[in-house]
Amino acid sequence: MHRCTAIAALVLLAGNAMGQSFNVDFNGTSGNGAGVPAASYGGAAGQAGTWNSITNSSAAVIGLQKIDGTSSSVNLSWNKTTAISGIFDSGITGDNAKLMQDGQFMDSWGTLQYTFSNLAAGTYAVYTYAGKPNFTSEAGVTVTGTTSDYQYIGGNLNNDLMPGDSHAIHIVTVAAGGSVVVKVNDSFNGNASCTGLQLRKIDDGRIRFYVAKSQTGNPNTGVSWANAYDDLQPILQQTALIGGDQCEIWTKSAFYYPTTGSDRNASFVIPSGLHLYGGFSGSETSMDQRLYPWAYITALSGAIGGSTSSDNSYHVVTANGASNSTVLDGFTVANGRATGGGDDSKGGGLFAEATRIRVANTKFISNYAGIEGAGAFTTDYPNFTNCLFYKNEANGPGAGLYHHTSGSPTIYNTEFTGNSSIGDGAAAKVLFADASFFNCLFSGNTASSGSGGAVSIAGDSSDDARFTNCTFSLNHSGASHGGIYGNNQVSVELNNCILWGNTDEFSTDLEDKQYGGNLQAIFIRKNTTVQGLSSNPLFVNADGADGIPGTTDDDCRLQEASSCIDTGDNALVPMDFPDADGDNFQFELYPYDLDGLDRVLDVPWANGAGAVIDRGCYEYQYHTCPADFDESGFVDLDDYVAFVAAFEAGTDNADFDGTGFVDLDDFIAYVAAFEAGC
Repeated sequence: MHRCTAIAALVLLAGNAMGQSFNVDFNGTSGNGAGVPAASYGGAAGQAGTWNSITNSSAAVIGLQKIDGTSSSVNLSWNKTTAISGIFDSGITGDNAKLMQDGQFMDSWGTLQYTFSNLAAGTYAVYTYAGKPNFTSEAGVTVTGTTSDYQYIGGNLNNDLMPGDSHAIHIVTVAAGGSVVVKVNDSFNGNASCTGLQLRKIDDGRIRFYVAKSQTGNPNTGVSWANAYDDLQPILQQTALIGGDQCEIWTKSAFYYPTTGSDRNASFVIPSGLHLYGGFSGSETSMDQRLYPWAYITALSGAIGGSTSSDNSYHVVTANGASNSTVLDGFTVANGRATGGGDDSKGGGLFAEATRIRVANTKFISNYAGIEGAGAFTTDYPNFTNCLFYKNEANGPGAGLYHHTSGSPTIYNTEFTGNSSIGDGAAAKVLFADASFFNCLFSGNTASSGSGGAVSIAGDSSDDARFTNCTFSLNHSGASHGGIYGNNQVSVELNNCILWGNTDEFSTDLEDKQYGGNLQAIFIRKNTTVQGLSSNPLFVNADGADGIPGTTDDDCRLQEASSCIDTGDNALVPMDFPDADGDNFQFELYPYDLDGLDRVLDVPWANGAGAVIDRGCYEYQYHTCPADFDESGFVDLDDYVAFVAAFEAGTDNADFDGTGFVDLDDFIAYVAAFEAGC
């Protein structure tokens, strides 16, 4: 019954959107653009359906037909002073020409105004087309009450309906019975013109654009994979004008570059509020279908210019001032080279000051910084979840991540491997800010001349860095404290962590090689394994099959006999505020380990205390075999007796075959499993 109700609601919503969405064409009587686009043509809005035709003989106020062809109570007012005429450009053909090459073209400075009235309450995307197909003719468009910027439109057209060239997009929210007023103005480069309008009701509040570098078909409207834009940078720049909070971009697996030229200042600049997603195969219609974003490499690469890295982009991605609704998800950010002066010496992969961006499922690989933060340079409150910082290099501190002054970075389920710096904290340096790291691996990072082979924390007594369920393995410092270094008056908490095999040049005992700092730094250690104080955690193979720490085959998972299994403290685990499991419930323990597997599992033979979290970033994945019905760790007669009792009582756990019913099939399935053993 609930499913039918939901379907009915969706149908109703779709009907409402259709009823308040309109296509309008200014229709001349001669020239290449004569006629009205076909109903199958959706324009830049991807909104196929009826096109309302306005001609010189139309009234100044006309009633509009919905895109399904039925009448509506919505009216469009237009100024008939400027006659509809036609132009010609061989680069525009078919329905594009019918939309773009006839309309109102002012021959002197002035303003064209269009008013949609009597609209239903909601948020609308307004598409305004200007058919001046050359670089010297440009019009400006605004919409009253919009959250979008004033936009100029004009440029050479070639059947690519790109915002800024063929049309502008504005987002506006109106009350019931409200109006949308569109004004097209002259500019320094041309007079006002308008060839058509589309009004699209957007119930979900965001417009989605698709990008696929392999795209060759026309028109490239960005409204689907089949009509995707073939480059990321142009539409990314336009979303800043439309409004990041109103847009999202889905990007198909490929390599994308911030410029086709050699300007090292070119960067993928993410406007505040934008949702920018990669990791798509190019067939997905919902985010639920993007199961393995890292399997479809979507690279944002700074490898511009010549064949050497010396002329690469200073910053591959820039996200200054981004709000916490800003998302970068599913990319590989690589080959940035911040070797300029000032800020251009920081953040080769990501430069993000005063940012609250949420970065997920993203790899920062082989970026360089002349000073600090080769992988990422941040301030304020960024969040990184399910990320990788690998082989980034800095001529100063913080090769992987450098967070400077103010705010608090939060880092969940992230791996720092093989990063190298001259200064402190090869994997991460946090300076005068709080920080929280959970389920993170620091493996094989090297600070050749600084302290804190993996991490350096510096600040005053108000700064608190918390590491929970983190593993530090085989990191090296050319000075002191191969694992973590605390400087000044900072407080560093080590909760449910493992520090093992870290080395340095100056410390004289194993514990100091794992962590330490100056006399003012405070370290608080809870349920943490430290070499020199604890028994061996028994990693599977810390430096991997190649015997080299800091490479992708490092394996710091726990062996069966590890003393770190079931010896953490559940009370130290943070809540699932990122809602990692998508169940819309945040007041539960964070559910996953670094592998994305169950975080808290009971291993019956470990300590007998029930479901207790392991130490370190990986949970030992103990699961009883199906025949071990009482989960004792053994298959014996007690299991058989327990199953029979559950079967006779008809309890849920007797549904052995998972069909939703307890019947004879369950009994047969259990007997087969019992006979097979484990």
